[in-house]
Amino acid sequence: CTSHADARKKNQQACLTTEPSTMMRQLRASIFCFTSLLLLAPTFVATVAELGADGPPPAVDLQRASPSTAMDLTRRDDACSSSSSSELQEDEVSLLSVSRSVTSPGMRADDDGRRKAPEAFHPKGDPSRTEDFVPTFVCDELGPLKGLLGEWEGTTGISVNRIPTAKDDSDNSTLYVEYTERITFEPIRGLVLNRGFKNADQAGQEERTEQKIFGISYMQQLKGVFGQGVHAEAGQWLFNNVPGMANWSIAKISAIPHGVTMVAHGDYRVQELQDVWAEQDNVNGLRMMGMDAYVRDKLQAGIQNSIDIHTNAPYHHSDLSYEMKFGEVMKLAAKDLLVGEAKDLRATRMEVGTDQPQTHGSGITMMEDVRFQTPVSNFTGTYWLFEHAPVPVLQYFQNVYLNFEMSDRAPDYCFSGAQPTPMECLRRWPHFQISTLTKVKPYRGC
Repeated sequence: CTSHADARKKNQQACLTTEPSTMMRQLRASIFCFTSLLLLAPTFVATVAELGADGPPPAVDLQRASPSTAMDLTRRDDACSSSSSSELQEDEVSLLSVSRSVTSPGMRADDDGRRKAPEAFHPKGDPSRTEDFVPTFVCDELGPLKGLLGEWEGTTGISVNRIPTAKDDSDNSTLYVEYTERITFEPIRGLVLNRGFKNADQAGQEERTEQKIFGISYMQQLKGVFGQGVHAEAGQWLFNNVPGMANWSIAKISAIPHGVTMVAHGDYRVQELQDVWAEQDNVNGLRMMGMDAYVRDKLQAGIQNSIDIHTNAPYHHSDLSYEMKFGEVMKLAAKDLLVGEAKDLRATRMEVGTDQPQTHGSGITMMEDVRFQTPVSNFTGTYWLFEHAPVPVLQYFQNVYLNFEMSDRAPDYCFSGAQPTPMECLRRWPHFQISTLTKVKPYRGC
């Protein structure tokens, strides 16, 4: 009891003596300490009741106490003083982890060490264990996403999309833009649990099961050659570490400021460099997209017109783009980067899409203006991560369809005037991006 009182007094002093610049952080730590004390109260009352009239127990000597008791007291003693550290888990995950260990039987000095609390907090702990705590973040559990962590930059990006124009306007409705890019990937510092019943048996409820997900968050910014903003996107990549009912391996969740969000599921595999090049050859002419002749011809004419209009733009790939040789642009951008032993030049190929008939939950949500004017559909993205190259390289080709203009094959009901116009009545115009990036700053600790 004396040691607990000293610890509380020290925690209060540490929380109250703070600089203004760290006030909010210390306020969180104070709430953390107060909550821990409240959770400790039942254990303290129970202990006093057991002791009866024998008087207070002697002070705990941390150097002679059992390892679990010493670690428990040390954690509570350091709760506020370590709050300024960047390693402090400031979310409900870590609060839940500590509070459960405080209130759990097995943390008292007379427990004989039955509960192995140190493993629950160790950064190399096993997150697959079914214990009553929330495990800490383990970098290796990110699977194929681990190599993405850090900051990436690219200077060879290309974005192409077609926009609606009135019938009487000249045909300058295709936008060809070359861009520079920055993407930052950071880990979600905790295991995500989707809890339920085995086989989703809501009636029998015979056994609990958990889907276990690790993930990373990302922020992407694209800037055109004139300094204009081209695209911004934020979201998460998820790795289905221990599947539940789901049959996907990876997923990308994105929020785009047009008022669009999407969930794209997919899979990953290791791919040899020559197979990557063969796949990128199909990006030439956009052959892998299966466009009808009208859309393809209009798109190419629009790209050429856009390049011709911007003759003073500092474009680097206009000659190849003029002929829609976008696969050659990708291979040229990586030519001097992908050097070394063949075994080091294998790529982790990740592919995701929103139209996955075998996976429920993927799809796109749009705000009203997008849904009525240019509804989007069928996002697909292919990403090649060369994490063992001399400088890690990330390449991608991604596309989403913008649907507008009545198709010449639209049935009669499409002309009823109903709003929004059914998407199957409209032409599908590709809006695609290609890019090659290098990692400029690794993520510390992974």
